[in-house]
Amino acid sequence: MAIASTAEKNSLATKYGQDCGYIALTNGAPGTGNIANELTSAGYSRQACSWGSPTNGQITASGSFTIAANQPITHAVLVGASSGATAVLDSVPVTWTTNGAQALANFTATFTVS
Repeated sequence: MAIASTAEKNSLATKYGQDCGYIALTNGAPGTGNIANELTSAGYSRQACSWGSPTNGQITASGSFTIAANQPITHAVLVGASSGATAVLDSVPVTWTTNGAQALANFTATFTVS
């Protein structure tokens, strides 16, 4: 059943953004409990998600990572903490590998309540 109230959709989208404060990258399945297979290369760290204001139940965040050379990435993962063991709140498979040089990876995350 779809949510009829735009105000309720926006409220749920805002809560999602508050809970999912950081994005992490993995080079294998991220798991369903605490995050697994997170990158450990030099210069890598989780990035804060700066979520915008929701519109019609949709909220978006963006940012960037510096990724080491030849680093495969299999998943982008939303978590609630900047470091350490933390639960996987959401994830999406991605296919990306830097090609022989350090690279800047930009991300855009969008969540929609329907």
